[in-house]
Amino acid sequence: MIKLLLSVFLIVSSSICLAKIDSNHWSNTLKPTGISGSKLTLVISGKTSYVIVISNKASTQEQKAASDLQQWLKEISNVKLPIQSDSIKLPQSLHKISIGNTKYFEKLKGPLVKTKLNNDGYGIYCKDYDLFLWGGRLRGVTNAVYALLEEDLGCRWYSDE
Repeated sequence: MIKLLLSVFLIVSSSICLAKIDSNHWSNTLKPTGISGSKLTLVISGKTSYVIVISNKASTQEQKAASDLQQWLKEISNVKLPIQSDSIKLPQSLHKISIGNTKYFEKLKGPLVKTKLNNDGYGIYCKDYDLFLWGGRLRGVTNAVYALLEEDLGCRWYSDE
C-alpha cells in the first residue's frame, strides 16, 4: 500500500480538502460541490487535537466505521486518532469526529441534520471545530466515512484486477 506523506488535513464544513504544503498543487477530482465553510485542521506535523467518538451503544456498523476512519487517517497522516465512547467526558481541548448517533450528534439542531435517511443515506456536518458523520441503519454511516475519505480527502483504492 502506498503511504501518503501528507501532514495537514484541512476540513471545510460542507467540503473537506486535503492539502500539501509546498509548491505542488493538489486537486481532488471528486470534490463535492457547494459552499465551503470554515476550515479545520485535523492533523498537523504529526499531532492532533481530535478524537473519534462513538456512542456507548454504538451499532456494529458505527464501530466498524470508526475503526475504518482511524485506520485510513493513520495511513495518510501516520497519526492514530483515539476512539472514545461518548460516555467518557472529554477535555475541552479535544475536538470530536462524531460517528453515528452519539450524545453530541443528538444535541445538534437544524433541519438537515435530523432528516430521516434511507438505509444507505448519510450526512457529513461540521459545527465549530467538531465533525459529524452519520447515516441510515444499514451502510449509511460507513458511506459517510468513505465519502469523507474519497470525496473530501482524496483517498483512492486500487486493485490489481
